[in-house]
Amino acid sequence: GEEAKTKLAEMVTDEYKEKRADDAGLTGKYKDLFKTSIQLEGELTDVNKTIDNVNNYLSKIDDVFNFLKENKSNWEVKNNRVEFKSMSQVTKYNSLITMVNTAASRLK
Repeated sequence: GEEAKTKLAEMVTDEYKEKRADDAGLTGKYKDLFKTSIQLEGELTDVNKTIDNVNNYLSKIDDVFNFLKENKSNWEVKNNRVEFKSMSQVTKYNSLITMVNTAASRLK
């Protein structure tokens, strides 16, 4: 995620556009047209937001896995449901699932 954000941030710079135009052998009005036609600044914000939302979603899923791992002796699956030995664990698990669902809703 961060690598894509860095690459896109580089691609919106004038220096990057200049180099790409030079690499393509463009000069004069063709070079100017090339540099002005590549406008990625708007995409930069959208892509960064999407990457942050995906990273947040994955982090929330990881939190659920870690909770289950840390409490592996205190839960089991019965009738396709996760059942815990204590109400506090149920509450924590449900809270984590709510956070996953909230993060997932930001992906749409």
